[in-house]
Amino acid sequence: MDSYTLGASFCRHSFKMGGVCIFVHKNLTFMNIDLEKFSHEWDIEASTVKITINHVNICILSTYRAYSGNFAHFLDKLEGILNLLKRNDTQLIICGDLNINYLVENNKKTLLDSLLASYNSTGTVYFPTRIQSNSATAIDNIFIYF
Repeated sequence: MDSYTLGASFCRHSFKMGGVCIFVHKNLTFMNIDLEKFSHEWDIEASTVKITINHVNICILSTYRAYSGNFAHFLDKLEGILNLLKRNDTQLIICGDLNINYLVENNKKTLLDSLLASYNSTGTVYFPTRIQSNSATAIDNIFIYF
């Protein structure tokens, strides 16, 4: 980790152990975008950095949603974040543990996909990201702006 610096983070205040963060290589220039007003423990925990590589602006959003979190609140706050980050000159990468299984059709997946499609974003992970002895799920995902 010597070659990296903490670029952005959200740490839980009430519940111990958790949050999200993004580490950036020390050779890259970045800007932390404050998402504190959007983050709420369990519902949506988020952090973002903006980097520029070869004149291309890229916002990277790291997020976590607990399985038991309020899904409607998650969608509402995520939409607010997307409104803040959406720029014609900026690419967007969303990554995280959303606790929505992309291996099966379900209402949460449909609602999230609908929201992300309205921002020209699509998921990239349709294979198991968590494999246990009797189950396999794809609850971690990466979404890209196209």
